[in-house]
Amino acid sequence: KQLNHNLLNGKNIMFPRVILELVISQNGDISDIKILRSIDSELDAEAIRVCHKLPKFTPGTKNGVPTELPYITAVTFINE
Repeated sequence: KQLNHNLLNGKNIMFPRVILELVISQNGDISDIKILRSIDSELDAEAIRVCHKLPKFTPGTKNGVPTELPYITAVTFINE
């Protein structure tokens, strides 16, 4: 619902999916978002914007202690 799908209009992109790596902090916040697979600068920016709007994650734990961990995810755009 947060994604701006209109960014695909007029673009001929076969697989409109941006792959991102982000860090989930000890308190569940998202930081250090990096694009691992880019398809278009506008779509990359939109994927990052949407990731910043995600709710807090449940942090990973190591030996029962919350720890900062990397997480890889994809944002797929659909032309509506």
